[in-house]
Amino acid sequence: MRSFPALLAAAILLGSLLLTSTVTGAPTPTPLGSIKAFEAELALARTNVSTNATAALAHLETARGLYVTNLQPTARARDAATDKFVLAELTAATERIAAGDVTGFAVESQYLKKVQYRIAYLQMWYHLNVSSDVGKAKPWFDVLAWKFKWTADDEAVHAMEEILEDPGTLSHESQEIHEATIEQFVDKVVEEGSEAKGNLVKDRAEAREQAAEATAYFMAIGEEVEEESGAETRYAIEGYLHALVVAVDADDATSLARALAGYQSLLTYFETGYRPGDLAGATARIATLMDLVVKEYTLAVGPEGGSILDQEEYDEAVLFANDAKGLFGQSFAEAYQADADLTVDVFADINATITLIEQKARPSQVDVEVLEVKAHLAEIGGGPGGEPLTPAQHIERIEELLDKAVAEYKEGDHAAAGDVVTEAYIYHFEGIEAPLAAKDQDLMENLEVAISTDLRRMIEEGKPTSEVEEKVRSIKGDLVEAEGLLSGQTQPSTAQPSGPSPMLIAIFVGVIAIESLAVLYLWARLEAARRPLDAAGATATPRHGGGTRPTADNTADDHRSRGGHDEE
Repeated sequence: MRSFPALLAAAILLGSLLLTSTVTGAPTPTPLGSIKAFEAELALARTNVSTNATAALAHLETARGLYVTNLQPTARARDAATDKFVLAELTAATERIAAGDVTGFAVESQYLKKVQYRIAYLQMWYHLNVSSDVGKAKPWFDVLAWKFKWTADDEAVHAMEEILEDPGTLSHESQEIHEATIEQFVDKVVEEGSEAKGNLVKDRAEAREQAAEATAYFMAIGEEVEEESGAETRYAIEGYLHALVVAVDADDATSLARALAGYQSLLTYFETGYRPGDLAGATARIATLMDLVVKEYTLAVGPEGGSILDQEEYDEAVLFANDAKGLFGQSFAEAYQADADLTVDVFADINATITLIEQKARPSQVDVEVLEVKAHLAEIGGGPGGEPLTPAQHIERIEELLDKAVAEYKEGDHAAAGDVVTEAYIYHFEGIEAPLAAKDQDLMENLEVAISTDLRRMIEEGKPTSEVEEKVRSIKGDLVEAEGLLSGQTQPSTAQPSGPSPMLIAIFVGVIAIESLAVLYLWARLEAARRPLDAAGATATPRHGGGTRPTADNTADDHRSRGGHDEE
């Protein structure tokens, strides 16, 4: 048995070896190494959720330890709310494992991974702009360069190299890095949302993850958006991102597309900045550009589309469409103030136009989208306090939408056709309903039923295209009549001629004659009954409370005022 001094010596030696290994052992991991290790443990946990919950929990606890040791101090120093978010997500991920919820864990995992890039961004920005310590900023810059796959050709990498070579360029080049980073985060938010839209039908679980990624990426730049474009813009984007997640969960492609267009348009506003100007002039220029898109695209692909016949014309169509999108982005703030919903619709329609061009769709399809853009631009163009659409403009828009509905119906998209008819009714027929009712109530009611009920029912029931087209032609015929009435060029179909017709005169005279004879007969009977009591031949007094006895003329007038029903 060894003596106590020997054991003490051995213990001291072991302690010194442990201390030496702690001090001189593996170096402290870099931020990039820490994040890669954190993500690796999350990935291992994910693979075990459905098969080995114990192993999944072990990997998740390892990830938690890596975060607490290597990343939490930075998170707390830069943004305590971000640290709280990570800890809450780690708890939620634990609950997902316990429930065996693979999809739920995958979603929590995406939040946990993407929020680390916010931490990296905040720390890099702090050292570049507050502490001015490029050496400390560079490791966090490397995290973002790895994530965004930046190369020596990218502006951000070039800017960092300039700073390292000449610290005097820090102020200018750090702004280049900042702008490049923000642009990348914006692109990621848009990209993930777009991929979620594409995967909704193919892989809803994947779409749910991508919606979560879009939300997490936006967390990195939410404060910058609020500072640059206002709190309302930030909260509106967050609202659309939440709607994106809800739409994926509900398998609602329409709501998903609207949410995506909503936050894309607001991010465009954020990127371009608020540039006040002539909104009416801007919308007119955008409309002109969209007309050029149709013209050049038709020349580029021919009437059937499918392939490029003239590359130069095609490139011009793409250029004009993107110019229109850029110009609308510059005017976004004013347009959004004028009409938020329509502004989002215009942005979505311009994007849809660009997508159709990329798909080499038929020019007629592009034309339908362009008509949509122009109609909404016309409504926005007046801005706050601007003039509303005239009845003629509403009618023109209804006709355009009916044509679009027929086109969608022919393509087999009955749901889209029904939506277009609904739009025509809600947004445009109601714009003429009251003035048309004042001119011709029957015509107004016929049109209302034809558009809001009959046509939509035919579309829902899948009636033959020829019947739908015939119904649309009938509606358009009534719209022509309505436009004439509202413009004062024609008279209501129920209006009476300036003078009474001979038949009306004959009926009127006959009624007067009959009622006059009846009155005279009653008067004669009354006089005969009173004669014995009034031998002096005094004239009888009226019995109408001091009023006058009805004459033939006012009896006829009373008859007409009561719709032809006598009351005795």
